[in-house]
Order: sequence, then C-alpha cells, then structure tokens
Amino acid sequence: MNGLRLDDLDRLISALYETALQPTLWPQWFSTAATTFSGSSGMSLVQIPQSGTVDILGVKGFSPHALQLYADYYHQCDLWALRGRGKLARANTSADLCTDEIPAPSEP
Repeated sequence: MNGLRLDDLDRLISALYETALQPTLWPQWFSTAATTFSGSSGMSLVQIPQSGTVDILGVKGFSPHALQLYADYYHQCDLWALRGRGKLARANTSADLCTDEIPAPSEP
C-alpha cells in the first residue's frame, strides 16, 4: 500500500457504503479500489452456494471472455473462493484465505 493516504481510504470506505445501497456502483467502486491499492487487476464476487454459481460485482483488468470462463467453470477451482465458503457473512482478504505459498504448486 505504497503512498496510501488516510483520506484515500476514508473516501473508499465511504463509497463502499454508498455502493452497498446502490449495487449498480460496484464496477466503479471496484475499479477505484484496485487503483487505490495500486492493483492492475482484481475481482469482487458473491458466491451463491445454493446454485453453485457466482455473481461478479466488480472487476478490473479482465476481458469479457475471461470473466465468462470464470463464471462458467473456473470459480469451482478458485482456491480463494473455495476457502471463503467457510467464512460466510464477513469480508475476507486474500491473505485471510491463502498464503502466497499455497497457489504455487496448484498452478501449471
């Protein structure tokens, strides 16, 4: 989080509350969040355990084709999504779910 200022974080959190009340703002919020944390890509999603599907709320840096592949299949193999199923009703960071060492052996 190089150069992250407290007022940037305050604005982002404030916008998060607004976005939760107005779901059409998710794509804009997520793009802002990724930029705020100096990310080039990322995704925010909701898992729907009853149907085994995901609802992608916001995304930055993925092509429409990549998103469709994720929604159709790859969410079933997503280590973060799989580990997040046991931590429902709370926000989780990547580090809460998987260490950096875990995905390395699972990737080709």
